[in-house]
Parts: sequence; C-alpha cells; structure tokens
Amino acid sequence: MVLVALAAALALPGCQTGGPGAAASDDVVQITQFYSNYPWRVDYDDRITGFKVAVYFVSAATERGTFVSGDILCWLYQRVRRADGRRDRELLHTWRLSEQEAAGFRFRERKQLGFGYGLVLTWPSNIDVHGREIEIVMGYDRSDGRTILGPPRTMKVPVPADLRAIRPPGQASRPGAAPATRPATERVGP
Repeated sequence: MVLVALAAALALPGCQTGGPGAAASDDVVQITQFYSNYPWRVDYDDRITGFKVAVYFVSAATERGTFVSGDILCWLYQRVRRADGRRDRELLHTWRLSEQEAAGFRFRERKQLGFGYGLVLTWPSNIDVHGREIEIVMGYDRSDGRTILGPPRTMKVPVPADLRAIRPPGQASRPGAAPATRPATERVGP
C-alpha cells in the first residue's frame, strides 16, 4: 500500500525528474526555444565559438516539452546581402544529435514547460562569423518521416574587443566600434 502511494506521489508533475529513466516521445508538433541575452559560447581567447539555447520539443499528447527519441537537428546559416539588397541564407553547418548524444543535454528536472534540453553547440573552428548576422533553425526528425521545424532566430554575432583592433591593411574602422586603445591625452579617473 505504501509503495502504491509513493509511486502515485512520484508521478505528480512537480516530482518528475529528467534523469535517465524519463521516457522519450515522438509525437512532437512544435519546437519552442529560448536564448539568453548573451547566448554565445566563448573560448579562452574571447572568441565566439558557438551558442547556448534552451529547447522544448512539445508533445501533441501533453502540450508540454518532452524528451525525444529521434534526431535533434540544428542548422546554422549566415545571412548574406545580394546585389539587389535582399538577404539570402548560406548554410554554414548542420548538427544532428541522436537520442543518446542529446541525453547529456537534458534538463535534470521537469520545468513549467515540461522536459527540455540545454543545448551548447560549437561550430567548427574554420567558421568565423564574428560581426556577421546568423540564423539558427532547430528541427526534429520524427519516426513517421516528418521534420518539425522551430521558428528561425536571427542574431548578430558580436566582435570580441581584441578582434576589433585587428584589421587588414587599408580597412577603415567600422562606425560605432570602440577604439582599441585610449588616446594618450585622454584622462581617466579624477
């Protein structure tokens, strides 16, 4: 009797955990993602090497986030301006995480929106998008062959301070960029 009551209590929404025993689902109908104000992954040299995002794959049955049994996808695009002024997307990188690979990114406990993932994705070292506009699209491959897409997120990747000072010969400083050093005549402090 006590075991039945304990099992019932653990099934309550506030008591569920996202540990290895949490069931994965495949009835995803929507992807909800949240980026912090500064979503960037930064290396020891202050160079941006990726991004962080909280992602919820919303189940049709529960209308809440669920852990998924299929592949999680993420596409990184660079937004480029065409000669006619319109913008196009240029695919730079694709991530594909299996259920096993994504398990390490699971939130440990159920949140108000359900179960989710705290993804930290790093792009290859040959990709340099500092100062450029990028677009990120999250996706999920269901077992029935449908790919569910989240809304695209467009962001401008900041230029770390040390990169602002390094310019190829003849390239003018960008308007609004902070100077790399203070002029010798500038007074600092009282």
